[in-house]
Amino acid sequence: MIILNKKLLITIILLTIIYIISFFQRETNFIMPKNNFKDIDITYVDINYKDKHLKLNIDDYIIGVVAAEMPASFEEEALKAQSIASRTYLINTMSTSNLIDTTTNNQAYIDTSTMKEKWGSDYLKYYNKISKCVKETKDKIIIYKNKPIKAFYYSMSNGYTESSLNVFNEQLDYLNIIESKWDKDNEETITLSKEEFCNKLNIECSNITI
Repeated sequence: MIILNKKLLITIILLTIIYIISFFQRETNFIMPKNNFKDIDITYVDINYKDKHLKLNIDDYIIGVVAAEMPASFEEEALKAQSIASRTYLINTMSTSNLIDTTTNNQAYIDTSTMKEKWGSDYLKYYNKISKCVKETKDKIIIYKNKPIKAFYYSMSNGYTESSLNVFNEQLDYLNIIESKWDKDNEETITLSKEEFCNKLNIECSNITI
């Protein structure tokens, strides 16, 4: 009788764990194959690059995005994370747009000729490194409640991330204020006049008081 009770208890515990994992995955961020989204063509992407309309294989496009958005000298795990974030951002954008911009309005992108100019003699080393990271994360995106997230990313914070509500006027559960204290170690303070500041942002400053 004791043995039966133990078996029953173990069965209940295992079923409970399976249920919790299943519930967590339905509701929270995790990585899954992007080919679950049948309504989106996940093979090619149409982009506007240097005033030209190009149709690229998505993997080739992601290589160009990672090369533009993150230094190729970074650790491979960072490049893999960037690959997943960039792919997620793309899939989310493709759900509402057929043509992807390649400026900071969406994600930056560079082609192989620009990579050669950027990396010089290190071109093959860095291209192969990024290609490897894109390949090893192939078909992976981040989803929330079975939808690709809006994978906004940036290079550095002031020690905390910002709420999507404050930046984009949109409440997203997965984009909240959290501590990012390692960014504080890389802070640099510079002093600009109001005119210099506004010129760098390309904004009108006449109605701004500093």
